[in-house]
Amino acid sequence: MDDLKLDSKGRRRVKYCPCNKSNRDGKFVPFIAHEAHGYCHSCGESFLPNSGTLVEKHEPIELPTFYHDRKLVSQSGRRFKENNFVQFLNKHFPKEKVKEAVLRYLIGTSDAWQGANVFWQIDDKEKVRHGKIMLYDRETGKRSKRNFNTFRNLLEIPLNGTELKQCLFGLHLKNTEGIKNIAIVESEKTAVIMSLIYDDFIWMATGGKQNFKYETLKPIKEFGVVAFPDKDAIQEWKDKSRQLNKFGFNIRVDDCMEGMDVDANTDLADIFLFPRKEDNAVQQILSKQDLVANELYKRNQTLGLLVEEFDLVHENGQEIYLNVN
Repeated sequence: MDDLKLDSKGRRRVKYCPCNKSNRDGKFVPFIAHEAHGYCHSCGESFLPNSGTLVEKHEPIELPTFYHDRKLVSQSGRRFKENNFVQFLNKHFPKEKVKEAVLRYLIGTSDAWQGANVFWQIDDKEKVRHGKIMLYDRETGKRSKRNFNTFRNLLEIPLNGTELKQCLFGLHLKNTEGIKNIAIVESEKTAVIMSLIYDDFIWMATGGKQNFKYETLKPIKEFGVVAFPDKDAIQEWKDKSRQLNKFGFNIRVDDCMEGMDVDANTDLADIFLFPRKEDNAVQQILSKQDLVANELYKRNQTLGLLVEEFDLVHENGQEIYLNVN
């Protein structure tokens, strides 16, 4: 076995050490051309092929999910006059609507920094998995990338044999009565803003482009999903959605920003809050039912008179949006 060499650059390709510890920290270094053999800096063991130390691959032990005490959510749900994100929303939307959105997503306020807010990840069993603390500018709505923390880190809460398993922001809204379609965006901020603009969907967020994956989306597999990636993630989300749809998902990725001359990190909320005339964004974000109605309207504009005269709506009660310009 003298020809065995450690693959230090490939340590991230192995998810678990043969001793069953997670390799998320990269402490297990496999040998080149081997997956189950190498050296584990965590347990200090060398796992050599045919050495008798360990020759079979062990199944990883799945740790239970970490949950926050629900009381933390209710305790953070106050002092919104000090919350920069909520005050930014109040500048663009009716305060009553903002209040409804805050309660719907259970947005909190944090003392981590003056004006900071909390985005709680609450799963479809109403259990609190994670709390992300962020700071926004109350005038521009821009996020300070230097100011980020988590509630668990802030309170120094140990995992104690559990594992952080993030879920979609807004996943608890899956239990909303009569829900039909779900819209997925990347940032929590965008999900909240779009819920105030376009309520034809239940809006959820992955909290990062890399979280658009099977494990995160599995709880909403039975729903029709429309994904609205940021400009720089359109192709990545399209590729992933094709893979996911092979496993029974029903995901359509909207690419309305693909042809827009905007920055790579532009998201849907940017387009709607700060629209450019040439983007015509509102008319590109129509639901599938609206797209059908608009196609019929192009062929026979009498449909517009019928919609207006008889107050026609979609089957789900949503208003029919016709592009009459």
